[in-house]
Amino acid sequence: AVLRVANPPSAVVEVDWEPQDQNISATILSFPRMRPMEWSPNCATHPYMDPVRAAVKFSHSCDTEGGSSGAPIFSADTFKMIGIHGGAGDELNYAMFVSALSQVVEDIRRRPKP
Repeated sequence: AVLRVANPPSAVVEVDWEPQDQNISATILSFPRMRPMEWSPNCATHPYMDPVRAAVKFSHSCDTEGGSSGAPIFSADTFKMIGIHGGAGDELNYAMFVSALSQVVEDIRRRPKP
């Protein structure tokens, strides 16, 4: 979900809207099993197994558990958000590139304000 907030927080996380390489160093922050925030500092992204969805999704080796869905995935080099964790597959986790959401965000920006 993408939300428009009336009083947005002052802290900002940069989002990298550009298409990403499939093999980069990554890091993730999440709240697995409703525990306090945990950090998986050293992981990697990999091409998604389904080539049809590879432009939208990617696999990653970040440590996650149930409750981590929706967690931001960052480039370990730029610390910009590159993806959103979706869940676990057979061997690797999967996520969606934020660049795939750029059209959704543009549509929301174009809507007239109430």
